[in-house]
Amino acid sequence: MAPKLVSLLLLFSQLVAIAFALPAEVPAELEARQSISTLSTTEVSSYKPYTWYAFAAYCNPANTLTWKCGVRCSSNPSFIPIASGGDGILVQYWYVGYDPTLESVIVAYQASRLSRN
Repeated sequence: MAPKLVSLLLLFSQLVAIAFALPAEVPAELEARQSISTLSTTEVSSYKPYTWYAFAAYCNPANTLTWKCGVRCSSNPSFIPIASGGDGILVQYWYVGYDPTLESVIVAYQASRLSRN
């Protein structure tokens, strides 16, 4: 058999298996489980320190360890860094510390490699 035909047959068999694995009965109506409420400006503002922590995760580890990475760090001036690392390419930047104002341990890491940003 030609390789394309084999691939198509395998794909078709997988689609058939998925189709038969679906539930036989689909509910006619969706059930409301909870309401959605709008956050106040104050509630939204309370998350601002965490956005700066996320932004600081893209700073060089030498800067996060001394907590000197411009506005990203100065926006949370009471933060006490404990450790930081990564190279920003193969290993994402990361840091760990404590914020006495928020009474929270902060663990942050770069979400993607700089080469792909």
